[in-house]
Amino acid sequence: MLTSDPNAEEIANYREVLCIELAERGKDKVLEAIALLEKLDEVLYVGPDYVIEGCASNVGDTPKLDYLNQTESIELIRAQAMITNPEPVRVAVLDTGIDATHEVLQHFVVADKSKNYVEGQNAGEMENAHLTDPHGHGTHVAGIIAATAINVEIISFRVLDDGNLGYSRFVEKAMKEINSLWEQGYIIPIVNLSARWGLTETEFYDLPLETILEQYPGLFVCGAGNERQYVKEIGNSEADVKEGVLVYPASYTLEDYGNSGRGDQMIVVGASNQSDNGLWIKDEDEGSNEGKFAVDIFAPGENINSCYPTAKSSTGYQTVSGTSMATPYVTGVAALIKSVHPSKSAAEIKELILANAETKSWLEGKCTTGGRLNAYDALYASHTFGPWTEGGSDYCSYRTCSECEFTEIVEHSFMKQFVNTCVFFTCAECGYYTEQHAQSPVHTAVDALTHQMTYPCCNTTSTASHTWTDWVDLDTTYHSRTCTDCGYEQLQTHRECWNSLKEMCIACKRTGPITDVVQLQPPVEEEETQ
Repeated sequence: MLTSDPNAEEIANYREVLCIELAERGKDKVLEAIALLEKLDEVLYVGPDYVIEGCASNVGDTPKLDYLNQTESIELIRAQAMITNPEPVRVAVLDTGIDATHEVLQHFVVADKSKNYVEGQNAGEMENAHLTDPHGHGTHVAGIIAATAINVEIISFRVLDDGNLGYSRFVEKAMKEINSLWEQGYIIPIVNLSARWGLTETEFYDLPLETILEQYPGLFVCGAGNERQYVKEIGNSEADVKEGVLVYPASYTLEDYGNSGRGDQMIVVGASNQSDNGLWIKDEDEGSNEGKFAVDIFAPGENINSCYPTAKSSTGYQTVSGTSMATPYVTGVAALIKSVHPSKSAAEIKELILANAETKSWLEGKCTTGGRLNAYDALYASHTFGPWTEGGSDYCSYRTCSECEFTEIVEHSFMKQFVNTCVFFTCAECGYYTEQHAQSPVHTAVDALTHQMTYPCCNTTSTASHTWTDWVDLDTTYHSRTCTDCGYEQLQTHRECWNSLKEMCIACKRTGPITDVVQLQPPVEEEETQ
């Protein structure tokens, strides 16, 4: 554990988090043990090992089709169209495990870095338990991330059991492993935790886990919870709120790391409904949590179709609702941004996502941004564009991001003018002009360079350059070519195009003898002599 006090003695080498299992269980026994341990000078903090639960509500099996739905509201397809040659991005999913044999996820899961932290149950005894998912929650979450991000590598850290429950110590161990891998050079820049613990006004604060999260340099994305509660933030009195609960990790401030309140590396996500006009609500007791300061942004979270373990679903896909589903949407968009801009920090990615949330009146006062995730706006804002370049007949102009290969094109904005059956187009943006006529033009030669085009349909005339055939060898003196539009014939001597080195006429390729044009001069009259 680290300290933010610059004058403190460096004691990071011998601080550690210990987990003590009591011989006799029960709330009174836990409180008694805490009271005794808090008296020890060498103990900084004592707290219970809190039960963590995933935030999802299952609906039922669904066909694959294009399995990730509700992408229109966040403009995900439009955002993905901006991506070219994305760099691979690692994302850690702290959940119930992932079915690594799933037809989709087998291509995304990094097996050798994935781990299991669930103890004391079948999962703790199983080999490669983190690559299975007897519940389905983690596979569903991973499926959303895989479909949202284009080039993602998913590492499964199993912290929830087959009942979608776990302990805060499991999350602590997983985050310590992620921090350790980072120090060794194996960077996992984004972590997804679609789970929560705590639901009271004062209890369930876990200092060790908060400290470990503060030490994580990447982006930590978590759910707000599904209890239809107002979530408060630690250290924020929120005097205008009469009632509220503390839900972790959403209620953490993580201010030690970013030193800017809430921390620069955590995003808390609420769930919006399928109609995109309100919060997801299942019934009186179940629906998305909210919080003006604790919750950052909302994302689609109702009836989301995603991957599911084949052992739990006849189709391998299931529809599920909750903030657990909204959270990986944000995680996936963060991975999209990171894939095209690998140098961007967690704080920069968070700012791009939150600053470009789509403001909704029904989210006012319910989250920090007052908005719902917009993948396109967040990714578009991440680009650094160069100057505009004129595009010509196909489009007005274009500009390219200096950090990646994305090119933005401005299409012509044509104004139409009708004359008889003909249409004339002028771009309001750049002035580009073009015509569409009902009849073909009549061509009349003007001179050796141009001919006139007259359209019988509207009597419009214009001048155009000749369109020539290839040169034709006529005789030892001349070759000629003809305009395919007006029939104008042009004569030229071989001598004008003769290449003495190749002994060939460059125009018509004649190689035989040639005759120069003889210019006859009139006879000179002699002056009369006197």
